[in-house]
Amino acid sequence: MNKFVLLLGQTGLIGNKIYQHIKHMEYQKIYCLSRKSINYQDEKTIFVQYNDLETDLEEKLQTILEKNKGQWIVFLFTGETIFGFINDKKWQNIYKSRVKINQKVISVLEKLNIEVLKIFSASAIGIYYKSKDLEVDENSEIQDNIISNLIRDWEKTIIDSKYSDKSVIMRIGAVLDKKSKISQSLLVPSLFSIGINFSPSSYFPWIYNEEIPRIIEFLIQNDFTGIINTVSNNYITFREFLELYITTHSIFRKAFIIDLPLRILEKSLKLLMPKYYELPYSLFCSPKIIPHNLIKTGYSFKYNDIREIVGMI
Repeated sequence: MNKFVLLLGQTGLIGNKIYQHIKHMEYQKIYCLSRKSINYQDEKTIFVQYNDLETDLEEKLQTILEKNKGQWIVFLFTGETIFGFINDKKWQNIYKSRVKINQKVISVLEKLNIEVLKIFSASAIGIYYKSKDLEVDENSEIQDNIISNLIRDWEKTIIDSKYSDKSVIMRIGAVLDKKSKISQSLLVPSLFSIGINFSPSSYFPWIYNEEIPRIIEFLIQNDFTGIINTVSNNYITFREFLELYITTHSIFRKAFIIDLPLRILEKSLKLLMPKYYELPYSLFCSPKIIPHNLIKTGYSFKYNDIREIVGMI
């Protein structure tokens, strides 16, 4: 039977890495849906631009699915960044690009009764923000706050669907890559050995971008479904990461880190964006996140040496 891929989020950091991996695999067609206009096309990959979430996306998705009879693997990796200033408009885009797009895609799949082999949906380790525990895994209690409620709604689009038993929800940590927001924001100050840490320093749950397609392929082969913390089991604090990154990239090969109380960051963000300060603030408040379900499957990390990874980014 023919096998097809539906990929949303191909223009993003993770989505593009997934695409680069799967385009060499034995799928008849790969359909990439995006709000951006992409001119690239080949005999296997078809890029489809949509303009409106409510009507245009549904119509184009329905046309694609009705035209191609077979089995589908679906990747839902859209999501506007939470970096930067967040106002009501950006918050709506953050919510819509995660929850509403997932809802729309799932509703079309269900309406057409599409045979789905697997759905991979992005989520975020921010769901553990304000955890009562310093160490958490996929079974840990989730607190009520703006971050965890956003991610819960995001995950419920999959959990409450008829495809829940064919789905993987990937709670992804800080993605390390040359093009990542983290690397771009740290590079220039690191050249001059300067860094700012907010104490007490939180853990830094990370994953190298090249690891994510390997995890996906492994989970397909092992027919895993459920939630996985997509983070390395090489645990470090943000301060340790910052010192390593600066030392590696500095022209002086030294790190001068300024430690500021975390409450200063919290108060500053509350002044700038009182309704949404917790979104960027949560990036500096992570507990130790254990990829319990991934370890239980027997997965072996290939990119687990943080020193090597920092040298590559």
